[in-house]
Amino acid sequence: YVNYLNKNSYEAAILAEFIAQRYPQEELALDSAYIAMAAWQQAYYALPKEASHEVEMAQMIRVCNLITKNWASSDRANDARLTLGQLYSQAKQPVESAKLYGQVPESAAQYSSAQLAAGQAYWTAFLEASIKPEGQRPPETEMKEWSTQAAKHLQTGIAKMAAGVPKDGTPPDEMVAAQVSLAQILITAGHFTEGIKIRVG
Repeated sequence: YVNYLNKNSYEAAILAEFIAQRYPQEELALDSAYIAMAAWQQAYYALPKEASHEVEMAQMIRVCNLITKNWASSDRANDARLTLGQLYSQAKQPVESAKLYGQVPESAAQYSSAQLAAGQAYWTAFLEASIKPEGQRPPETEMKEWSTQAAKHLQTGIAKMAAGVPKDGTPPDEMVAAQVSLAQILITAGHFTEGIKIRVG
């Protein structure tokens, strides 16, 4: 942890993961794995934009998977899923990103945000595939499923988040963006009346 605070990212990652891997039953194992993940993330963002980030990203993914596998029901695992979702999004793999966001359980504090992120990721996958030349697009059934999943996750996340917004309160930006995307999905699918009815804000 001291190495992490001093931005000795690689040393922190190696030491922390050693504890997590060697002593998985110990109380500090999960916290150690989380420090390893954070250290690789620190190393990733410390690199110049023009540098290759492949090694640091691969290590982050590996440690995140370690956390979600060994401590699947923990809050740290949910944080790891969110981190992985962001990483796959940055790597232009929106479907993988969406799947990870979708694994965050309803009992988690991050559930509504994760649902919105999953919906936005599926919709991104659909939009990116739509602008490709016809011969390079995924099968139409697959694209339709992405659109369906996008709407499903967005509706769930919006409803969950809206329940926590006071009557005269201002909804979070992520909720407003999700409402706009949901309206776009419905209109694109030909459900014009439902799309127009979506309340934004």
